[in-house]
Amino acid sequence: MRNGLLAAAAILLSFVVSWASPASAFETFVTVPEAPGGASFSGCYSANDQLFGRYRFSFCFDRHGSYSVRGWAHCDGSLTWTTHRGEINVNIRRTSCRNGVAWARADMTCRPNGRLARNLIRQLGPSGNAITMRVSSLRCTYFPSVRGYRNQTFTARRN
Repeated sequence: MRNGLLAAAAILLSFVVSWASPASAFETFVTVPEAPGGASFSGCYSANDQLFGRYRFSFCFDRHGSYSVRGWAHCDGSLTWTTHRGEINVNIRRTSCRNGVAWARADMTCRPNGRLARNLIRQLGPSGNAITMRVSSLRCTYFPSVRGYRNQTFTARRN
């Protein structure tokens, strides 16, 4: 039990951002005891719940961060992010959508969701050796900039 708590604390304490080889994508890593090089957050995620009751929201942490909104609005925008003390802090940029509407600027914070053992997916190379560990689920809180809309917390799963 104590080792499990220590492992969970370690995942939340620090992030290490590193560049992979020039041909590969930008990777964001969280330091964990099970993976000396850290566990990657890079990749795309989809919210399990709809934002504000009618929008499907997905986002990608890659070299050029992006997000998409589907539903009444159809939007594709960009985002930036930083890591600090076990959290990914995301800036969602305003973007123009179809039919003369726009998606407003917002902030979002994400953390690994649930128990560490359930959230890490080991990807194996041809020799069977672990290449990297990837976090499979995030718990995020979306902070809209538009008055009248409340913060919304949701779980996002890796695509």
